[in-house]
Amino acid sequence: MDTAHRRMEIISILSAKGHMTMRELAWELDVSRRTIMNDIIALSFDYPVYTKPGEGGGVFITENYKPYANTLT
Repeated sequence: MDTAHRRMEIISILSAKGHMTMRELAWELDVSRRTIMNDIIALSFDYPVYTKPGEGGGVFITENYKPYANTLT
């Protein structure tokens, strides 16, 4: 899986689940936690993703983000 595809997959996962830990994302995408960290940093410039440390923390996407708002139904 290339970098762009992996990053879009992260956005897709977070949009569906709301949040996950970096460890869970790394396991799901079969990469290291450092790779996920680099991806989150890069994604945070264009998408409403953020991290929260500690108990109940992880990688989050804002609740009001609608990835398919411009598509027709």
